[in-house]
Amino acid sequence: MAYVLGSWAKATHSHQKAQLYLSKHGPETPLPVYRRLFGEWQKRIAARADVLIACDDDDADCILGYLIVERRDDSPPVLHYVQVKRDLMRKGIAAALLDRAGIKRDEACIYTFTSPIQGKVKTPERWVYVPYWLTEST
Repeated sequence: MAYVLGSWAKATHSHQKAQLYLSKHGPETPLPVYRRLFGEWQKRIAARADVLIACDDDDADCILGYLIVERRDDSPPVLHYVQVKRDLMRKGIAAALLDRAGIKRDEACIYTFTSPIQGKVKTPERWVYVPYWLTEST
């Protein structure tokens, strides 16, 4: 979990940095401050979500990627984050994690993180973006 939480925070911080740069809304939050504040949200999310981890078949300590999903009664799954190591992207790892989580591209899903980079990828039609901080009450 230390790897998941650390890389999740670092990645979302870089997304924030890119968004602020592109929008010209000022500098990013310093990483130590961001990690402290975002860490509180991560704890809340992790307490109610499942974390699926893809590992190397030959080395269970080698994490290839992970997915954080929350299931709620009578509502679509809430996909909080999915990440695959950069040099392993486009090898089907994210697709396998989504499949294992029961998340399908043609079914409803709420996703809670986005970035300028993700904006270049076509989001499935039935998926809806709801910022993670709003999912406390959804």
